[in-house]
Amino acid sequence: MKTKSRKPTSNLAYKGSMFHIGVELNEELEQYCTGHSMSRSRIAREGIEMRLHKIDDDPYTAGYNKALKDVTEAIYGHAFYQSAFPSGQKYCEHLKSMIAELERKGE
Repeated sequence: MKTKSRKPTSNLAYKGSMFHIGVELNEELEQYCTGHSMSRSRIAREGIEMRLHKIDDDPYTAGYNKALKDVTEAIYGHAFYQSAFPSGQKYCEHLKSMIAELERKGE
């Protein structure tokens, strides 16, 4: 059965995407959208464009991207990240799994 598609609200062509975010982040997003009269789609598009296109002439975006790069390099370059259990599992992977388990249990 074919469904009717909605007409786009502008001349741009859009394709739907779905993503999952945490409950708290979703609540913050809803408050932000309401307070700024913006759609969730617009917020998502702007964030994705900022991340993918790395608009370096914007001081905020350039600073965010630089900080993210610096933190990533610091983590991956640290000896702790390179260390591993005899099983081959890296310590950081073990910590991530422990954190995920605590979050699943609600602790």
